[in-house]
Amino acid sequence: MKRRRRTTEIFSLSFLDCLCCGFGAILLIFLLTIGSSDQLGDIAEAGETEIRALMEELNTLEEAADRKAALYAEAIEANRSEEIRRSIRSEIEELESLLAAQEREVQELEDILSARQEAVAAADRLLRSFPFEDTPPIGLPTDATHVVFVIDTSGSMRNMMTGQMHPTVVGKISYVLENLPKVRYIQFIDHSGRYMLSRDRGIWIADDPSLRREAQVRIRDYADSSASDPERGMRRAFTDLLPLTRERDRMAMFVFGDDVRRATATLVHMTNQLNPLDRQTGERPVNISAIAFPMLIRGFNINNVDGSTRFANVMREIIEIHGGVLILSPL
Repeated sequence: MKRRRRTTEIFSLSFLDCLCCGFGAILLIFLLTIGSSDQLGDIAEAGETEIRALMEELNTLEEAADRKAALYAEAIEANRSEEIRRSIRSEIEELESLLAAQEREVQELEDILSARQEAVAAADRLLRSFPFEDTPPIGLPTDATHVVFVIDTSGSMRNMMTGQMHPTVVGKISYVLENLPKVRYIQFIDHSGRYMLSRDRGIWIADDPSLRREAQVRIRDYADSSASDPERGMRRAFTDLLPLTRERDRMAMFVFGDDVRRATATLVHMTNQLNPLDRQTGERPVNISAIAFPMLIRGFNINNVDGSTRFANVMREIIEIHGGVLILSPL
């Protein structure tokens, strides 16, 4: 026989006992916490106050840190600016020192220039105080019938503004020809041995007033620059033109220049070889003279053996041997 199962009641007396016990426990906990709620509120409020104080202090510290950082950046910038100012001040002082030195040099040069101008003015007054007569220099070969001009056409013999041959050079050609009453033939060669009147090479040109005028224009406008060394031009005159003269003719050579760029002893030796002395007559085939154009702007100095001085010295030695005359003429 089967046993009958007993049904369980959900809302039984046991359930009610458990429910009452739970409500009682909750009530007891509530009663116990009523007295401590104020203390917890005070603790929370004090914590919030302390937190706010800490936040304010933190903000204050952050502001102070920002101010110090700004001051530090300003200090760095000020220090850099001070270094820049010191560097600029040092450069300015250096430039002022250089400027003062330049001003002293300029003043010294002005004093030297003033002294030289006074010396030139005094020399000019002295020269003007003497009676002057434009007479040919003693020793000019007035018996010359054939005259060749050997002319330096380098840059120093030209007008710096126009590039043409200096007017003084052209003027001295006329001066020489006007004081040679017997001249019948002429020729022009530059220091490099080129004939300056290109249509007439290796021959003598008959002299007349129209030819002189044409020659002056051509020489003034002569474009080729020659070396400052008369050796080739003089050699050309000896080898080309001297054989074309006859026994009764008298040949004269005038060397124009302001510089010489060679050993002067070799120039003297070459001249002696090509213009030898006739031991029977005691004469040489060619009378050699020179027109020297010294650079007076440098002033006279015994120890200043520059090209201008060397040219004048070597030509002085040559003309003493070959019977000519040395004429000095500043450009």
